[in-house]
Amino acid sequence: MEILPLAVVFTFLFFLVIRFISEIVFKRLTAHWFAIGLSVSYLLGLLIYYLLDPHNIFIDTFQSGEAIIYDFAISWLVALIPLNLLVLPSLYWWDKRIAMSDDSTSTRIPENALHALMFCGGLLGAYIGQKAFKHKTSKQSFQIKHSIICALSIIVYGYIAYSVFI
Repeated sequence: MEILPLAVVFTFLFFLVIRFISEIVFKRLTAHWFAIGLSVSYLLGLLIYYLLDPHNIFIDTFQSGEAIIYDFAISWLVALIPLNLLVLPSLYWWDKRIAMSDDSTSTRIPENALHALMFCGGLLGAYIGQKAFKHKTSKQSFQIKHSIICALSIIVYGYIAYSVFI
């Protein structure tokens, strides 16, 4: 169990780096929601990875740089599970809840944050969130961007898989 605090610290550092990089690309609010979505997914992915293989996670981290890359890649692949099944549907639910309320003080989740999280591997989560909560399904501009990002992410991930495995 002594490895888990290290994973939490690593995730916090991951959040800060993602937040800094995303503020260069996105507006401040979009960067905030994007960093939260990725960090929560990554933390849950680390916890799932730890539960599946408690003796392997971060064991060789201080011995080689390859182990850091390996642990990061595996935990990110595992992080796609909570991103798609928990985080993105929750963000769609939260945005729908705020959109339906009369509360003018609550801030909506920017569409670009939803699109960016979808591009980072949340295709299924975006689909689940839209269909389950009937949110952003009739907005034509959102659906056009959604389709373009879906096609781009399939091409990018297909290219990465092709170049790694073949």
